[in-house]
Amino acid sequence: VVAGPMLFLDRVSVDEERLTQRTGFWFAPTTKGFDLEQVKRIRITSGRDLKGRVIEVWAADLKDGSEQRVDPGDLWQRNGVLIAGYLELRGIPILRQP
Repeated sequence: VVAGPMLFLDRVSVDEERLTQRTGFWFAPTTKGFDLEQVKRIRITSGRDLKGRVIEVWAADLKDGSEQRVDPGDLWQRNGVLIAGYLELRGIPILRQP
C-alpha cells in the first residue's frame, strides 16, 4: 500500500540535452541517464544485477572515449523502442548486443 503511490513518481524523459530517469521515494529520488551531447553511440546489452540475474544494460560510448552504463528501470525498458527510435532520429546510433 505504501509503495504503490511511489510508482507514480517514476519518470523517464528525453529531450535535446538528456535522457533521464527519475525514480525512488519523493524525499530521496535517484536520477540516472545520459548527457546526449556527450554520447557517440549507445549499446543495449546485458549484464548481471547484485543477485546475479541477467538484466538489460544501456552502455553509452562517450565522445571522450569513456563509457557510461545504466541499468534502466521498468519504465525505461517498457519504452525502450520509442527511446531508441528518438535517439536514432537525433543521429545517435543504437547497437543491440547479446
